[in-house]
Amino acid sequence: DKDYGNYESQKEVIGLYSPSHSRLQTPFALTLARILAEEKKTLYVNLGEWSGFEQWFHEEYHRDLADLMYLISCYGADAKGILECVVHSANRMEYIPPMRDAQLLCQTKEEDYQNLFRLLLEKTDYQLIVFDFGVMLPGFFSLLEQCSHIYGVVEQDVIAQSQRQQFEASIMKAGLHTLAEKIEYICFSGTDARVWNSEPVLQQWIYGELGDRVRTARMVNYAAD
Repeated sequence: DKDYGNYESQKEVIGLYSPSHSRLQTPFALTLARILAEEKKTLYVNLGEWSGFEQWFHEEYHRDLADLMYLISCYGADAKGILECVVHSANRMEYIPPMRDAQLLCQTKEEDYQNLFRLLLEKTDYQLIVFDFGVMLPGFFSLLEQCSHIYGVVEQDVIAQSQRQQFEASIMKAGLHTLAEKIEYICFSGTDARVWNSEPVLQQWIYGELGDRVRTARMVNYAAD
């Protein structure tokens, strides 16, 4: 295996999570990963429920994240020969198909998720990894803490904002102040859901209003840094 040295200085790790379970979280995450893949070698990992990827990408997946997690449970973070069997590509973006059986997400051990992160961060040459969280997995906050930046995707309505506030309160109660500082909230209005209605979906997102939101968010990040 290659020696990638201090991976923390070489890789950017972006996490996405929606306390309100926004329908626009994954479109935003995919658009972000696809745009960034034009500049850096990028891997997108969906850790959510019922993604619908087979319909979006018009592919039938014979192996997915569940297969990778099974191998990790057997062999730990040993990268040799594991990733090749599950990684797919869409233009320049590489991705791991999400679990088709969503029950396995919460049945998988925290140790195995930690080994997944260790495998991808320490033993691959991806410059950027996007983790699209859909549920609070075992060790959820610990995994989020390993991300260099986090986008919280929420709607602007009262219910979604109250869910965001409860999420933030939980983070602060746990004393995770550094984690809270990493989160940038992306707020969508109800009319923004129209991005779902165009085909081909991913290409339309990249060059439409969703792509503009992604580029604006990235510019804000760089200005803050």
